Amino acid sequence: MFEKMRKPLSLVLVLVMALSINGFTPKVADAEDMFEYTVGVEIATPYQLIVSDAVSLSKDDLTDDFGIGLSKDGKEDYTAARAFAKALRRYVFLKEIYKDGDDFTETDVKKANELMPKYLKSSMSEYGLFIEGIAADGKTMNAGTAKDGKVDPDGAWTVLMNDKPSDVGISSIVLSKDDSNDVSVFWASGASDFANGWPSLGRFEGASYVFADGRMYDGKCKEADGVKLVKDSYVYDAATGKSVAKSSPVSGGSVDLYYEDESEPLRSTYSKDDGSLELEGLNLRNGVYRVVATEDVQSADGTYTYSKIAYTEGALVYVGKPGIPQKVKTKVSGKKAKKNVKVSWKHPADHASYTDFYQVYISKKKSGGFKKIGKEPYDNKTTLKLKKGTYFIKVRCIRSMDCGDADGLETFYINGDFSAPVKVKVK
Repeated sequence: MFEKMRKPLSLVLVLVMALSINGFTPKVADAEDMFEYTVGVEIATPYQLIVSDAVSLSKDDLTDDFGIGLSKDGKEDYTAARAFAKALRRYVFLKEIYKDGDDFTETDVKKANELMPKYLKSSMSEYGLFIEGIAADGKTMNAGTAKDGKVDPDGAWTVLMNDKPSDVGISSIVLSKDDSNDVSVFWASGASDFANGWPSLGRFEGASYVFADGRMYDGKCKEADGVKLVKDSYVYDAATGKSVAKSSPVSGGSVDLYYEDESEPLRSTYSKDDGSLELEGLNLRNGVYRVVATEDVQSADGTYTYSKIAYTEGALVYVGKPGIPQKVKTKVSGKKAKKNVKVSWKHPADHASYTDFYQVYISKKKSGGFKKIGKEPYDNKTTLKLKKGTYFIKVRCIRSMDCGDADGLETFYINGDFSAPVKVKVK
């Protein structure tokens, strides 16, 4: 259930960078054959955003079935279905065919059309194209079949046109010559007006900062009791004519934690019955994580999986325990009653990446009675003034983490472990 799917997010960037590859267009002789529409297209499987692109449509695209059975008679209007198909075909080309420097040739068009059924499960009806599933990897269809084999009642493939839901199918959405044309195709849960654009069906709530000592704080620096994965279901309210969002915990969600800019997850975990993430024993590094969740549900026939929460991403800051200062040394100098005792140490390995400072503790007993003395240096040395006697000195590192913004900045601290006590005699 918790088998991880690697999410090729970098391919989205490749798509954005490859805007010059606008598909094969055999004729460009007449003005009427030039591109007539430029359409922004976003496509997301239940697991991830795979296309964020712009495509241009010309008359030649009205005679292309894109390998999915669209009409080839050239009489159809310019529709969202053709923009969607062209953007998805470009994704297929970049993933399966493209080599650095390649042009999109007529042969490539034919190959990409032949490969389209690997990435799109669809059918044609009197209403046009019906989307049943999209496969980011060309293997696993993330469609919406529930356990009983019927369409999952909590979700459906949804089309937004200019960030608004359409009351007609994707093949019936005619592009506008006067307004912008932005098409979004994604898996959505329940009936919704989606008035504010692409919905985030799954989301993280609760803690944004997790400390190694167990403390947790939300984005407003308030104490939190955990990081939770929840989903919003939209229920239609006939009285108001609007959809009402209701939140519920996601149990058994698969969660990958990506460390800073790394492309592969550093750790993987899951959400428990109450939606809270299992963070025990993950041995996280200090730093910022991109947290990505899916909720895997197997289809009745076992051929593909789908997710009720769509691709869900959040951010988590893990404040780890700082390392232990190494090789603590002392050097006594001076002729006055109070001698100068220079204390120096080697920074822990992780010091350079974070804002740490040190605390020096002193006692006349090796086993206890230690008290903080002197300043709290950021550097790896300090000088103490001590009278004649025998002392024990130890050092620890303190890590600081700022939370909030300029209007309400708060700083939290986490203490590291002490170095072993070092004995020093002042004569």
